[in-house]
Amino acid sequence: MVKYHLTVWIDATENTGIPYYFILDKGAEREAKKLLKKLEPGENLFLLKKGAIEEYYPNNRIVEALKQEYDIEVTDEDKKKLVTPKDKKIEELILSKKKDATGWKVAIGRIVADLMTIEEIDDEIKGILERIRTKLFQRKS
Repeated sequence: MVKYHLTVWIDATENTGIPYYFILDKGAEREAKKLLKKLEPGENLFLLKKGAIEEYYPNNRIVEALKQEYDIEVTDEDKKKLVTPKDKKIEELILSKKKDATGWKVAIGRIVADLMTIEEIDDEIKGILERIRTKLFQRKS
């Protein structure tokens, strides 16, 4: 489990006056709840309903990312395994191909984000981004 350092990020942004928004997966929910006095759900805190961010990745983009980052040719059989929980399945696939999985979440996430089109972005995430955009524009007014 990744250790979140939300307090550090909140302190840093508050001390610089930068507005902050957290889009977190279910794994960070417990730590976020400890900080609810500073984090307001739907305002500056957004928890992903599907859990891990990888659940929002289109499978075809995961396949491309695995090829780019690890030179893994994903078979049709492997593609069938890319089901919930995707984060665990992706890591299992990397390890099964005898590749070092250290830092895979960031590496694969970066590539998937670069490859995805606007149409492939889940409506939940589009809604969160639109909410943040609106808040930022309201702040400027």
